[in-house]
Amino acid sequence: MDELPCNLSTMANGTEGPVAVAPYGDPGSLSMGVNACEAIGDRLAVVLKHHGVIAVGRDLRQALFACVYLEEAAKTISVALSTGLHMAEMTQEQIDEAIRVFHRYGQVTLDELDAAEAAAKAE
Repeated sequence: MDELPCNLSTMANGTEGPVAVAPYGDPGSLSMGVNACEAIGDRLAVVLKHHGVIAVGRDLRQALFACVYLEEAAKTISVALSTGLHMAEMTQEQIDEAIRVFHRYGQVTLDELDAAEAAAKAE
């Protein structure tokens, strides 16, 4: 598998779409880092083949969200594929909408929280 498809809205929220699997690189090698940088693209996470996951974000919270939501999506993908049936995937339009909604629904957005923390520190 060269990519983990985006199958949950939470994955879209956390990683901003499907997540690539970078080619294998020896542990600690320059090629491992280059492969990760090339594969991550504009997403917030990448799977390092036979190693694990690297997640990024504007802060630790965003990177952690990417890891948590990717792990949940990977579990769902594993179970779905084990059935032998077709696994539903989100369309690009659905992914884009999930990302937009995540930044504005039901909870304080990361930008609003950061602004509130900055204002509190300034007082």
